[in-house]
Amino acid sequence: MDKLGERTPSHVGIRFPFLGLNVYREGREMPVIIVEMYTGRTVEQKAALAKKLTEGTIEVLGVRPDQVRVIIHDLPKEDYAVGGKTIAELQREMS
Repeated sequence: MDKLGERTPSHVGIRFPFLGLNVYREGREMPVIIVEMYTGRTVEQKAALAKKLTEGTIEVLGVRPDQVRVIIHDLPKEDYAVGGKTIAELQREMS
């Protein structure tokens, strides 16, 4: 259901304009996994994480690999705050 209370269609379309790709599948929504973590991981670590998340999603949800989307957002420690202080500030205070 969408926020207006109407049913969502049985097919889902996703556009990837930066890849020049449109993906449409009948019957199953494509799981999208969004990971937010501090900057500093290598490209290899991110690829390994995406692979493991995809494998787990396939196992648990029974979807195909091409249906799984993993989006990784790198967050600078200056852009994430707890209790009004950035993580960078909190780490400086602890050291």
